[in-house]
Amino acid sequence: MRRELISLHHTEYETCENPIELDDESSGSHAVYMAHNPDYKMFYYYRPDENRSSEPRCDYVLIFSTLCIAPRFIELKGSDKSKAGKSSLTEWGHAFHQLYCTYEEFKAYIDIQGEDVIFVLCTSIDNIKRTSARFKQYKWYRKLQSIQGKIVVLYRDEYDSFE
Repeated sequence: MRRELISLHHTEYETCENPIELDDESSGSHAVYMAHNPDYKMFYYYRPDENRSSEPRCDYVLIFSTLCIAPRFIELKGSDKSKAGKSSLTEWGHAFHQLYCTYEEFKAYIDIQGEDVIFVLCTSIDNIKRTSARFKQYKWYRKLQSIQGKIVVLYRDEYDSFE
């Protein structure tokens, strides 16, 4: 992805920590994106949701300083509970919508047509073995599947892998 073009429109942040941890505590969410970074490689990230607008945006876009690691579009969803305490599946549908809309905005910055991207939904709930077949009920999940990329769901305490 073309960092220099993204930086014209979004604030760029850097991290080379191990592990990489990106959160959204300001919103009251307890979801955290975590990734092992044993070689302390430099990553750049952007917060598309900082520029609040009526368009849905994901929380982070994370890219490596070279093209050898696919960029990540990251959405953090808290406890995944409605006010009544029941699982709110519509929250996940909305998360996939946010990932898709952010990709649509950022695809102009992709260097190579067909460059792989990874869409990551992080949640603070424990892994309850949801299958991808269950996610297919969401229109926005199916739209993400049509893009050259991979969809990953990370549950509480799960780490992303850059392999």
